[in-house]
Amino acid sequence: MEANNLLDCLELRDEITGYWVSQAIYAAAKLGLADHFSSSARQVEELARETETKPDMLFRLLRALASHGIFAEDPPGSFRLTPKAELLKTDHPASLRYYSIFFGEYTYTAFSNLLTSIRTGESAFSISFGMNYFDFIADRPDAALIFNNAMGSVSLKQAEILLKEFEFSPFKQIIDIGGGNCVLLFTILEAYPHLEGALFELSSVISDAKENLRKYRVDSARVRFLEGSFFESVPECSGAFI
Repeated sequence: MEANNLLDCLELRDEITGYWVSQAIYAAAKLGLADHFSSSARQVEELARETETKPDMLFRLLRALASHGIFAEDPPGSFRLTPKAELLKTDHPASLRYYSIFFGEYTYTAFSNLLTSIRTGESAFSISFGMNYFDFIADRPDAALIFNNAMGSVSLKQAEILLKEFEFSPFKQIIDIGGGNCVLLFTILEAYPHLEGALFELSSVISDAKENLRKYRVDSARVRFLEGSFFESVPECSGAFI
């Protein structure tokens, strides 16, 4: 086999088995594994007791992740955090823990029906779970929390980019349509103290957003919470929509 063909073969093989890595990351995220680390290495036996897992299987999981730079092995039988593993800590400012859980638990299942979705035109998520995603999380607070926190981690990066590229000074009010736990809106309000903001969301989501407001240097008097679904209508606003 020629060198180029061999490289293509190896790359395609890795792409075919790519879900191995994503599911390993999901398992670590679901276990909250990174939260059990500080600045020093930890023994697998200790981690297994704390996470209620089998030491030999946890060891294999950590070694698999370490091969991708997520955790690092410090023999014998111990591991430490890496910059990538830090991002799986729940309290990390740019945490991707819930993002991993969302994709590893729900999107992963939906993608198993991708072929059927392409053949029938029906949503892969609906095929897998019997309803669309928003209906699915409406009566499942745990799933809604995972979704909102996952989207919040994405919004945090989007907010950084948006604040660099867009000037909000001319506006007095902004409204975030379907803004989840309000990471994007609160970050903008924090950067522009003259702004007032509103979140338009489902009532079940607004409670989480109100709780999240405590993490920001934003006076609650500057924020309004409007209940509703953007699938039905959106409120009028004289300021900026985000």
